[in-house]
Amino acid sequence: FGVFSKDGNLYYYRKNKNLWVYNLKNNKAKKIINTNTAKDNSNGTKLSSDGKLIMFTEKNSNKLKIYELENNTLINNINLGEIGDYNVVTDIKVLDSEKLIIRGTGLKNYNKKKLELQLVEYDVASKKLKALTKKRSVDISDDWKKIRLENNTKVNSLSPNGSLDAYQEDSDLKIQNIYTKEILFDNYESNLRYGVFSKDGKYFFAVFTSGKIKILSTKTFKEVKTF
Repeated sequence: FGVFSKDGNLYYYRKNKNLWVYNLKNNKAKKIINTNTAKDNSNGTKLSSDGKLIMFTEKNSNKLKIYELENNTLINNINLGEIGDYNVVTDIKVLDSEKLIIRGTGLKNYNKKKLELQLVEYDVASKKLKALTKKRSVDISDDWKKIRLENNTKVNSLSPNGSLDAYQEDSDLKIQNIYTKEILFDNYESNLRYGVFSKDGKYFFAVFTSGKIKILSTKTFKEVKTF
């Protein structure tokens, strides 16, 4: 799997230990970065929000490797197991490529019986950690732990203005006001793949494993379209 550039003209992908880019305008591909990380040992290739950085997680070291695309150079190796007191931070997004501020879901395991998860923001330079949402707990003490983990980690999204927290609790999709703690939306939604707010925060997109997309208004929390 790979990732498209912001303008959709370039497609970045892996081939063995290398990152390649395919130009859709001239139909040419070229190798841009030798990562020294095998394809099977890498996960989650992504671009920063401004498209200046490309990154992936190296599985065996649990490090986020970040490359600057202008010069195709490695600029940081972030150990995702050394952020705050979390066991690991997953689903990473780079919000600011200049200051290198990342957002992700912090996970903490309590004796393999309970997992706490929370959306966090981390300043790599200053090592300052900011909690963005409340902590949620998932029971992982019985044979249902795999299903619970899958269901409770698929959706963990914050609205652009930081006022709404969307998450999945077992099979229920919930949207909560961060400040008042009021649950504004609570509905059974099976087979969710992920969920995200629109850039203007006016809508929430629920994407399902079947390919179906449901769009909710964040003003009324009613469905406006499904396709």
